[in-house]
Amino acid sequence: MMGLIIEKETISMSIIGHSFKQYFYHLFKVLVAGVIWLLLSIPILTAGPATAGYSYFIYQIQSREDSKIRHLFTGVKQYFLKSIILGTVITVPPVVLLSNFIFFFQQAGFLFYFYAMLCFYCFLAWVLVSQYAFSVLIQDEDTSIKNVLKYCFLYLKKDFWKSIFLLFPLTLLTLISLPTLVFFIFVMLPLHFLTIHNYLSKQK
Repeated sequence: MMGLIIEKETISMSIIGHSFKQYFYHLFKVLVAGVIWLLLSIPILTAGPATAGYSYFIYQIQSREDSKIRHLFTGVKQYFLKSIILGTVITVPPVVLLSNFIFFFQQAGFLFYFYAMLCFYCFLAWVLVSQYAFSVLIQDEDTSIKNVLKYCFLYLKKDFWKSIFLLFPLTLLTLISLPTLVFFIFVMLPLHFLTIHNYLSKQK
């Protein structure tokens, strides 16, 4: 069991290492794409399409070792409606779960505490699963939103330990980087999508 866990951790580190190489090789274009993503995301309604476009741009780097800035706009246009729906679906549940956790955790009584912890663990699970969402949307471009969510759960279930070793530190670092906007946009966002796209490509 321990040997299997170490093997999964090694594979995860290999994927992250390859993502770093791609990131530095395409650094200038990634930085420009980050600025465009930020500008497109300022109207909250277009944050989903901007993220889908950014994911599409990164996927071109990952799959073809090449990408042009126009690919970002191509992705925004191609996935506009789907990405708005997907962004809402993956954002609303964790907000509700986290709000319930904060509220009920402060109440007296075992049942309130139990429900609060249940909400917290569901929140963590949903956040982990949703890390795949915009990458699955791009790689399985003809699929429905329902199937995107289905595939997200299946990818997590398919190779659970590898997913955990990959997603947990990646998600944690991404969340920590949010207050430092520059680090989030120019480092964690591209590394996040490169890592997930690399991982999903190896699962096919």
